[in-house]
Amino acid sequence: MKSHLYLWDSRTLFIGTLENSIELSQGAASFIVSLAGNIQITHSQEKVSRSITSTLIPPDTKVQIDTQKQVFACLYLDPLLVDWNRLKETMSEEFGNILLNSKLELDFKRYLQQIVQKQLNYFQAYELLEKLLDTISGRSTSHVHPDHRVVKVIDMIKKSISDNLAVEQLAKAVNLSVPRLTQLFKENTGISIRKYRRWHRLFVSANQLSSGKSLTETAQDTGFSDSAHFSNTFRSIMGLKPSEMLSNPEVLTIHTLDFP
Repeated sequence: MKSHLYLWDSRTLFIGTLENSIELSQGAASFIVSLAGNIQITHSQEKVSRSITSTLIPPDTKVQIDTQKQVFACLYLDPLLVDWNRLKETMSEEFGNILLNSKLELDFKRYLQQIVQKQLNYFQAYELLEKLLDTISGRSTSHVHPDHRVVKVIDMIKKSISDNLAVEQLAKAVNLSVPRLTQLFKENTGISIRKYRRWHRLFVSANQLSSGKSLTETAQDTGFSDSAHFSNTFRSIMGLKPSEMLSNPEVLTIHTLDFP
């Protein structure tokens, strides 16, 4: 089947197949669901593998995923862990700091299959996802209210992708010391400011690549030292080289705001 990559502002969704296993060190929490048989997940810290059908992975966690060439979906969740807290109560088992086998797995499979079968565009797929997550939120006993100062810092980082604002500037803008902002940011997102900035740059870079920019142009626009540095970072976090992602448009469709 043809694979699809949806690049929304606060989430990213991949649905499709991969030829090889991937090793990830994500900058955001992720929810992975197999649409066919079991897939293998190896926890890099635990050095143990499990055969699973769905998993919820916290940010900044290294894992290896072997989908065994089956159709699967990987949903990168919002950076403020609102989705994480919605979903964690649906999971059945613990595997180190990873959670396994969602009780709502069938609901997600139906949602994901609708996207593929109906060929939903950028807006339609996001609306359907929001409805599903809102349903989960209504059942949840855990409600997260992100710190408004962290929300503001994230917004500043998004609006200054090529400026690389110093952490001192970010802290001053929200009337916090650097150590306090660093602590608060990690508490609210699960990752450091540096890693979030790098994660968001990759999101922006995927959008730029899909619009026809070269690797060199994209690397420069998103603050990487060169295209090699950009490519290596992209692969370590996304699991694919950017050139691999774009090498065969007949195999992968990228859905962005400009190209729904």
